Amino acid sequence: MQKLKQLILLLLTISASGISFLTSLIIAKIYQPTEFGEFAYFFAIATILSGFLSLKIDTTALTHPKLIGCDKKSIGTITAVALPILIVFGSTNFILTFILAVSMAVFTSNAYSLIPRNKQTQIGAFKLTLAISIMIGQVAIQSLNLDINKLLLGATLANAAVSLLFTAVSKEDTPHKKISLLKEIHKIHENRIVISKNLTAWFIETTVSFIPVILITTKFSSHNAGLFAFSEKLFRAPTAIIISSIIPFAISKLITTPNILPIIKKYWLGSLGLTCPLLLTPLFAKPLILYVWGDKWSEAVQLCIILFPLFTIQTIISSTNFIFNKTNKLHLYAIIQLTHLAAISITLSYPDKLLNSVQLYAVTSTAFYLLIAALQLKLGKDHDKLHLNQDLLQAKRS
Repeated sequence: MQKLKQLILLLLTISASGISFLTSLIIAKIYQPTEFGEFAYFFAIATILSGFLSLKIDTTALTHPKLIGCDKKSIGTITAVALPILIVFGSTNFILTFILAVSMAVFTSNAYSLIPRNKQTQIGAFKLTLAISIMIGQVAIQSLNLDINKLLLGATLANAAVSLLFTAVSKEDTPHKKISLLKEIHKIHENRIVISKNLTAWFIETTVSFIPVILITTKFSSHNAGLFAFSEKLFRAPTAIIISSIIPFAISKLITTPNILPIIKKYWLGSLGLTCPLLLTPLFAKPLILYVWGDKWSEAVQLCIILFPLFTIQTIISSTNFIFNKTNKLHLYAIIQLTHLAAISITLSYPDKLLNSVQLYAVTSTAFYLLIAALQLKLGKDHDKLHLNQDLLQAKRS
């Protein structure tokens, strides 16, 4: 029964990723690169902000049950203080960005609250519902004559509606005793170190993914950010499907199997096999983009050719990142990614031309992922050697 639930969750997650990919293809057809870039910029800010709204207590509570519910109090308190200020002093796009961030934080909070209750299939169902709602909202709203970013409005309305519905459905049958805000703050303060570590690790990991769009928007233009975001979407969505289908099995194997180096190599080969079509990018990028999306996206062709090696390597290596958890070296991974983040910021800030910046970014990030790959192999080898020595010692004693 448990395996069936895991399979259903996997299918629903893959379906949601597939619909998100389809949405990107459709909106690229009916919207301009500038609108695409503006939305990518606001979405990046909302994603990063969503983690700070909840302080990522949603994930911390999985190992520290006393914190259950504190994430919702954090979201509610910060929203109650910040939203009125934004309504008075902020622009419409930034108000929508904040509401989107709140909705994303609430959705994630609900999802993690269902994991201990063994309701993973419900999480998958709402992920799929959200993906469909965003597609409908962004496509339907395109014909309206509005001065705000319509992609942002469509995504915000969809996220808000689905998050509210998710909150109503995911409520516990026997709710916890109500605790005052001061007591919740005290619990957060008591666990501030573990919360800070988890939030920092999440922030670094997330910012590494979203900082390119933010920097390209601020240094160049929304149009250029749109070209980059479009190129990234062509790879990110298919690779997200690959990663979401591989990682659960890879983690399970890494947890239960004594010798992990063969597992790493096995899943790297599997990921390479699934990403093989990306190797044809230099041949098919130009005719595909021009035929499907038209001349307005022609500048994205060169970006796709530059970026495809990076996303291929990233997909392969990411499937086995759990080895850093397995070997208690998560702090090492965080240090590498923090250095990676600093390097990305530098490479995208100095060159004067977009293509030069993206080339430098691709080379830099590829080098970091190759470093992570080398460390995974080293950690796997050391782990297996230690395990073998322990087995030999145990055999001698017996």
